[in-house]
Amino acid sequence: MIDSQKLIDANKLSREKAIFYIDSKFWSKPSISELDNWLNNFKTSEEKYCAYKLINRLVYYSESDIIRLLDFTLYEKIFKRRLLNLEIESQFSISKKELQSLKNDFKNDLRIIPLSTGDQSESSLAILRHLTNDLGISNSLIINFSNSKSEDLENCKNLIIVDDFIGSGTQIKTFWNTQEIVIDGKRMFLNQIKKMFPNIEIDYMCLVTTCFDPYKTRVLFYISKIN
Repeated sequence: MIDSQKLIDANKLSREKAIFYIDSKFWSKPSISELDNWLNNFKTSEEKYCAYKLINRLVYYSESDIIRLLDFTLYEKIFKRRLLNLEIESQFSISKKELQSLKNDFKNDLRIIPLSTGDQSESSLAILRHLTNDLGISNSLIINFSNSKSEDLENCKNLIIVDDFIGSGTQIKTFWNTQEIVIDGKRMFLNQIKKMFPNIEIDYMCLVTTCFDPYKTRVLFYISKIN
């Protein structure tokens, strides 16, 4: 465990490094104010330490890498989980043509929601933009649970909560257990949705995780079956 003063010193050094990247235009998009706004999501020195480690690791990852990982996660993780069951049922005799048809079906009957904390600038929305703009996921498959209808989910087999970063896991736990949704005018919590739609598989998918350990930040896609 790193003591508090070492955390503070490490955070200060990381901030100076990040500001240098911005000032030197090595990072072409973010500004210092945007950096600070994002860092305000993290309250303790330990949380900020995780955030700075994330910043330092992701500087070398391009947008094309992120898109590739999204594609890999959807089709090699979530879709392949469904495909394996179908392969077993067919004794592994699915043809390439049938496989493409199954992929299309998967793409059409999934639904996506961003993990939301009420901040319209939150970065989970950037994941949504990649899914719609770069991977061809229809905007109609993104669910607005503030005013939705049961017919929006009747054909859904995979409901995916997308996020960019998981640190302590507090946000997803809070979102899952306390987020209010409205379906057919009926107000309920998100964690009650399985009662209405028992056949839906629910996944939490994020870009980066600390694996719940603030000193082991890794770049990967974290997939968790909630149900």
